Amino acid sequence: MADEFDEFLRGLSRYASFLSGDDEHPLEILVLRGHLLLEEELRKLILRKCAKPEVFRLHDRTPFKGLLVLCEAMYGTTVPNWMWTALRELNRVRNSLAHKLEDRGVQAGVGGILMAFEAHDPTYSHVEGGVLQQFNYCLSALHVELLKARTS
Repeated sequence: MADEFDEFLRGLSRYASFLSGDDEHPLEILVLRGHLLLEEELRKLILRKCAKPEVFRLHDRTPFKGLLVLCEAMYGTTVPNWMWTALRELNRVRNSLAHKLEDRGVQAGVGGILMAFEAHDPTYSHVEGGVLQQFNYCLSALHVELLKARTS
């Protein structure tokens, strides 16, 4: 039990080192860094379920979408269904941002994630600030949910 708790705290600390709530990051940076941190957690979730993780070669080039589908199949409702949907939307927003010089869909995609949290997360209504603070909360909540799944 202590090992799982230590692992959970290390995960929180890693997240905070890249996306501290005290810093003002542009929305694009939040999307890109949040996506990378969540991708890292998805990889750890997959390896956690493997009886012999050293045999399963999970390449760095495995796309987020593939990791997400595999994690959802393995963990199911351990993570709420609406959060899997939010992770798919984050991936869509990140891909759009990464492959287009000008993308007007980022705001709309982030808005969809915020609406999902507004509809399903009772704590979300207490988040103060604008879109950046709200989105940072959403990313951290997704990260915590994946950490909980990995350490339980």
